[in-house]
Amino acid sequence: MTRSPTLALALLTLFAPRPAFARPPFACTCGATPSAQDARARASAVFVGRVLSRVALRAIGIGVMAPGGGTARTSTRKGQADTSWGRGYIRVTFLVSRAWKGVAQDTVSVVTGSGGGDCGYPLYVDGVYLVYAFWAPERSDSYVSICGRTRALAESGRDLAVLGAPGYKYGGHANAP
Repeated sequence: MTRSPTLALALLTLFAPRPAFARPPFACTCGATPSAQDARARASAVFVGRVLSRVALRAIGIGVMAPGGGTARTSTRKGQADTSWGRGYIRVTFLVSRAWKGVAQDTVSVVTGSGGGDCGYPLYVDGVYLVYAFWAPERSDSYVSICGRTRALAESGRDLAVLGAPGYKYGGHANAP
């Protein structure tokens, strides 16, 4: 009985040690990024806003989030710790300067993941963003993820040209973007 080098190589490959960091337990998988027109049509809200606050949320049941799951991260760019039940979420409040859809008020809050493979978008206090938010009925909130077209305002020139004139403008606050 002759042993095949191919079989030996296959067995070595199958049982070879793999690094522990090769695959995270949670991984965000996005499809193709939609065009600005498609993203606007699908979004529940499209607006430009400056981040006023970031507050960690803790899970209290499937799909239900409550304030106080961790410390409020108001000026740091460090990631949010996971909650005891799944990943951590962050409620981000914006001062809205202009909006194309779904907003007719000065402030808006959205939820995003804390990062680390949960598709959360990194939104930082005093940052100014063009936001495409999507309604999540299972969370009773609008959410933002890295899979959409949300970007820093400085990187959103093409989208702003496509979106055209906003339907809502805020002019009453000196800190509005």
